[in-house]
Amino acid sequence: MIEGFKLPEVTFKTRVRDDSIDGPNPFRWEDKTTADYFAGKRVVLFSLPGAFTPTCSTYQLPGFEGNANKIKELGIDEIYCLYQARIKRHRSGLNRLHDRCYPCFAT
Repeated sequence: MIEGFKLPEVTFKTRVRDDSIDGPNPFRWEDKTTADYFAGKRVVLFSLPGAFTPTCSTYQLPGFEGNANKIKELGIDEIYCLYQARIKRHRSGLNRLHDRCYPCFAT
């Protein structure tokens, strides 16, 4: 990690709930940029190396979640986890990710 490192400008393809869409999948695609997520903030950005590996599920993500308050006491505004969109639904339910770490998704 490099303190003060600025992330390159990237566009994330995100899925957002849209209540105007009927059916079992009421989501639409929306582009979000690096600036949308990170501008003017001190953040920690980490990624998960594997979809459902024991290391990810047992140590890596719970470690960030369990230490979120300590990390934020160091002046960090938000914590983001980058992983593939196809595992979003399972991970968000399995590990209360949305309570302490915000998800960003790669497609």
